[in-house]
Amino acid sequence: MSLAYISGLAAMAGSAVGAFASSATTWLTQRHQSDAQRRSVDASRRARLFGEFINQASETYADAIACERLQNPAKLVPIYAAISKLRMIATAGTIEAAEIVLQEILEAYDQPPLVPRGHDRNGRSSDILRFFAECCRAELRNLH
Repeated sequence: MSLAYISGLAAMAGSAVGAFASSATTWLTQRHQSDAQRRSVDASRRARLFGEFINQASETYADAIACERLQNPAKLVPIYAAISKLRMIATAGTIEAAEIVLQEILEAYDQPPLVPRGHDRNGRSSDILRFFAECCRAELRNLH
């Protein structure tokens, strides 16, 4: 084999390796950007659902502590719907926290009316959404 052939093959091999490296780098960059964008969209969707649940739970809890009993069961439909939406995308811990909030609301309907003063009838903090919000924050943090 002559030196001309060896030089030509080396040049072609170098070009092929360079093209492969460039293609691989482009593919990896696009994949990383796509994953980052997907995580961002997922986090945004979860944050909207978490906010929807917080709004529904707040309204329902306010009704529960102001009423003697549940007068209209339809008032619970939005919070049940919000929990069902959470079940589609949220982690088990966040769903469990939402179910605890729902249980607190149902228990509040069984109690006499109360004006919240920072603590509930049993001396606990009346912030029934705190644990849920902490679970949401942890879940969103883990997405990034």
